[in-house]
Amino acid sequence: YDSKLQLQEDLKWSSAPEVLSNNEAYASLSPKAVVQAYFDAQSKFDWTEMRKFTSEFDVEHTKRQAAEAEKAGLDLHKMMPVFEVGEATWVPEQSAWFVKCHASQTKKWQLAVRKDNPAGRWQVDGGI
Repeated sequence: YDSKLQLQEDLKWSSAPEVLSNNEAYASLSPKAVVQAYFDAQSKFDWTEMRKFTSEFDVEHTKRQAAEAEKAGLDLHKMMPVFEVGEATWVPEQSAWFVKCHASQTKKWQLAVRKDNPAGRWQVDGGI
């Protein structure tokens, strides 16, 4: 989505998210809690936990970026920004919650999350 919440690229599910053994705990999270958990997993490079909130493509893309940075000699743990999660707003036209995010006081954006899948699980659906 762009900064005016207009769809830029329509993504289609290649497969619905799996139903986790503790699915109720994940499905009952608030949109803000989902985004925070996503960023927490990302900052710890916990790919297994990150997969509970986003697509395999997103996880693999992030892993490649991390591997390239490490190969270049960068210390990723020191470089990871601190993410602050703010207000969540439901946008019915997009069937998604938009959650305002702030990283290291340098960049602000919104991240779309939805749970309109058979598992009733929250999934990160793109950022602005």
